[in-house]
Amino acid sequence: MDFRLLGPLEVVNLERALPIGGPKQRAVLAQLLLRANRLVSVDRLIDSVWGETPPETARNTIQTYVRHLRKTLGAARVQHRANGYLLVAASAEIDAHRFTALLVLARAATDPAVAADTYRDALALWRGGALDDLQDFPAVRQEAGRFEALRAAALEERIGADLDLGRQAALVPELEALVAEHPLRERLQAQLMTALYRSGRQADALAAYRRVSALLRDELGLNPSPELQLLHARILRQDGTLDLVRRPLPAELNPAGRPFVGRVADLDWLRHQWSEVAALGVGRLVAIAGPAGSGRTRLLREFAATMHADGVAVHAGTATSGVAILDDLEDADLPLLTEVGPLLYVASYDPVRANPRVRRAIMESAGAVRELEPLSRAEVAQVVVR
Repeated sequence: MDFRLLGPLEVVNLERALPIGGPKQRAVLAQLLLRANRLVSVDRLIDSVWGETPPETARNTIQTYVRHLRKTLGAARVQHRANGYLLVAASAEIDAHRFTALLVLARAATDPAVAADTYRDALALWRGGALDDLQDFPAVRQEAGRFEALRAAALEERIGADLDLGRQAALVPELEALVAEHPLRERLQAQLMTALYRSGRQADALAAYRRVSALLRDELGLNPSPELQLLHARILRQDGTLDLVRRPLPAELNPAGRPFVGRVADLDWLRHQWSEVAALGVGRLVAIAGPAGSGRTRLLREFAATMHADGVAVHAGTATSGVAILDDLEDADLPLLTEVGPLLYVASYDPVRANPRVRRAIMESAGAVRELEPLSRAEVAQVVVR
């Protein structure tokens, strides 16, 4: 069963929306869901529906609403306890809980690409304003405001991760629309100024500051925050620390101009493995198997360069996030394969010459193994000619 709070209140079971009654009964359900697996007193339910002026029949009416909800959701879902009721639901069944769990994962990610994708997954759960069909009930409206604040923070943090990835040009139109909708949110204004500056539009970044400065003065009688004023000063003097600094690709993974031929399908396979890791936020080991001279090292270097160009953190050896590459897997590398997190380990090995411990570790730990086919004569010729 899927309980949906991040938009109009809905309950979906087997892809079918269940009938959950009129506004007052829905307000009761909302309160039970907001405190899922905890006792909600009848007095609280009455207050959430009628406020300070409940009718004399309020308790009987609450009982009627709960009886209808038990009929729809099941008696095991909505349980009667002394002086109140309790709705039983797993966190994974409530979209608001899934949202906050993803928010925790995104904030813990050390790779901005993983963070940005996780924030996107969290924000994709929203179907509109939280419980926006129940805004006439002050108690519900207050709870919904808490989720709206988390949503606003998640959006700003996702934009921050995208800025760290060098996606400033693509962000400018989105940020312009956001500051038009929320002109007093200074963090969005700062992000717009940064995106404009990094896109080579210093004059536009300064103009954005003048607009928000005038707006704050005219609307609130305030000056911009010290942080926004400092950003303005840094843009004026073209402060080099505003430029995006990306961690360099490890030297041992640099392709160094060597030709890359015949392994496009293998490269695409590796990229797909990373896409799944980034989407799920779960670590994975994959292996590239091939004899000496099969192009294993060249493939890994090309993959490393491709990921680095996309803004993904790439490591030679151990890491906690991003892509970690272990070329010619050895015994000393085996403890690294127990690492967890939003990390893709790519290990290469020679299935013929590798010792039994390495082969056993690959069999036990690898989520997938890609065996390299020999290059064709034409592909070998391209390498030689180049």
